[in-house]
Amino acid sequence: MTMSHMLTGLDQTIAQHPGWLDEPFGLLANQASVATYAAASRLREANLQRELTQDGISTKVAQAFHQLQSYHRQVVLASQAAEAATSSFRRNVRRIQAGEGLPIELVQALQAYAGTLSEYNQAVAACNMAQLDLLYAAGRGISAPSSE
Repeated sequence: MTMSHMLTGLDQTIAQHPGWLDEPFGLLANQASVATYAAASRLREANLQRELTQDGISTKVAQAFHQLQSYHRQVVLASQAAEAATSSFRRNVRRIQAGEGLPIELVQALQAYAGTLSEYNQAVAACNMAQLDLLYAAGRGISAPSSE
């Protein structure tokens, strides 16, 4: 490439971008456009961060809600099991009173009843914790009871 071809290319660049030699950073129009671009970039970044935070909160709320539903089903099932164990215990008491049942059957029914009560209490406690988790995830928090 000859020097005249290089100058012609340079002349074309100058013609396409008049005033580029006047700016210290070449083709940038002025410092105001740089500041505007930087501000727009920070705004886009802030909006993206806000959307990511909102997505994270939505995910936590959905997970806490599904966890609460699961524990609520466990409470219902444990309650039904406790009712069945209570019924069995009462039947065994009546059978013993009628002289038809064995004491071991009553002991087994009582143990089953105690087990179902324990499972019920655990399910209720887990359900209560899931409710607190849901409140926390939803941003509703928990306040201490008043001392009145």
